Amino acid sequence: MKHIYSPLRRVLRALVLSLTLIIGATNLYAVEAEVEVVVPEPTVQVHHGKILINIPGQENVTISVFALTGQLLKQVTVTPGPTQLDLPAGFYIIRIGETVKRIAVS
Repeated sequence: MKHIYSPLRRVLRALVLSLTLIIGATNLYAVEAEVEVVVPEPTVQVHHGKILINIPGQENVTISVFALTGQLLKQVTVTPGPTQLDLPAGFYIIRIGETVKRIAVS
């Protein structure tokens, strides 16, 4: 009996293998490539008691400076490139467009 089913097994095995290859090939082409656009974030540094901000890109950005209590202390719209803010010593939350940073000025 084993020899009677042997040709049938070979045919079924070949069929399963070819279906697996066909399904795998269609899945390969069905996958869409996702492109992620990486936008550089602004950099914030404290140097000699001054806040130095570098804005990348080509659009004007609004910078908002908040106290830790949430009170808006200062708000300016700046062009891309380096910007300097003078603030007294303390802890601040700075929002640059969609980016939020916490800093300490000494």
